[in-house]
Amino acid sequence: MRSGDGRNFETLDVEARIVGSEPSGLVAAAQPTLTAVPAASETSSSSPVVIPSPPTYPPETALSMEQRLKAIQRVSYDRNFRLCFFIPPDESTVLAYWPDPQERLLARLAAVPPPAVECRYEIRAVPGKGVGVFATEAIALGALIARERPLVIAPLLMTPESIEAIVRNMPQHIRDACFALHNCKPPSLPHFHGIINTNGIHIGDMPGQSMYGGFGGLYKDISRVNHSCSSNASHRWDLDTLTGELRAQRPIAAGEEVSFSYLSTDMPYGARHAYLRDKYFFTCVCAVCRLPPAARAQDDSARKQLATVSGMVQKGVYFDACAADLPRQLEIAALLEAATEEHPYVWCVVAGRLARTYCALGEREHAVRWASKAMAMTMVETGADGGWAAVVAAPEKTDVWLSQAIGSK
Repeated sequence: MRSGDGRNFETLDVEARIVGSEPSGLVAAAQPTLTAVPAASETSSSSPVVIPSPPTYPPETALSMEQRLKAIQRVSYDRNFRLCFFIPPDESTVLAYWPDPQERLLARLAAVPPPAVECRYEIRAVPGKGVGVFATEAIALGALIARERPLVIAPLLMTPESIEAIVRNMPQHIRDACFALHNCKPPSLPHFHGIINTNGIHIGDMPGQSMYGGFGGLYKDISRVNHSCSSNASHRWDLDTLTGELRAQRPIAAGEEVSFSYLSTDMPYGARHAYLRDKYFFTCVCAVCRLPPAARAQDDSARKQLATVSGMVQKGVYFDACAADLPRQLEIAALLEAATEEHPYVWCVVAGRLARTYCALGEREHAVRWASKAMAMTMVETGADGGWAAVVAAPEKTDVWLSQAIGSK
């Protein structure tokens, strides 16, 4: 995910096949570290509340095929490549890194305390799926489900030799936890390669390592989350603490299975099934995939429409946040509300624009409704409210209240 967001952590198999990562949801599930707008509560009480802007993504390095081949050669022949079992205090994570950036990363993390462990789930057997993750209590939109450091953090592009070096050198307790994960790959692929390809999640670039094709994380629990084409959770990566978070992208009932998407949300039914069969060797039977043919076709059409909207949002092309454009804003919001798959980042933009418009019109009830939606989806994307809590609490104190018409921002 995504970013992310899906799994999207593929290594080279024994035939040296180059495998890239596809986006999961609107953005790669996954999901790179986002920059949240500072909370409005941090500003002076006499100052107006500023309507937050959408979160922004730092750019990820896109590698060409030639660059990927060179990255693989570096992974194969760079003698400085080493393993580090450094995550304090229990040395629970294997980090495959290079010396100079590694030392800088260690220095950056020296003052960061271990993340608090969050557990609002249990792992249970699921007929036909092996095991799955289930909510032990009702979980609200945007709320944290789990927070976990990976067992392994490693480059996406690795040779079989590099992977075997990780296995040989990792502590026994980490090896045991890794080998307890499912392997869906055929026997022709070495077992640990299959475990990584089955369960790894794309986490984006690491400091000083942008030319190695990005990194992936292998988790003890989060990697057990099953796929759904109508998922209720999203994975995000916190680089500051080397921690993965799982947050609810829609309300989750107690006892409900937690799921996220392993693939791009705009893919139609046939393409989704082909991808899942080819990569993970299963046929999805989620609620969306069980729809009658006519309803599936309608869902495919809606996904295509939302893909267009998502593309505009990713390019920074928004509709105006003004009263004149309110019908278009509401039209897109209705499309998002009817969608079978959530689009958290698009919601950040659309709900934020609606909240801004209704503040400008002086309509408090609607302003609070959409600001609450923007706050929840910003929590999904960034792990923080981004300043929206102050808008929800007092929309009449915003800098655009009763301004009637405002330009796009």
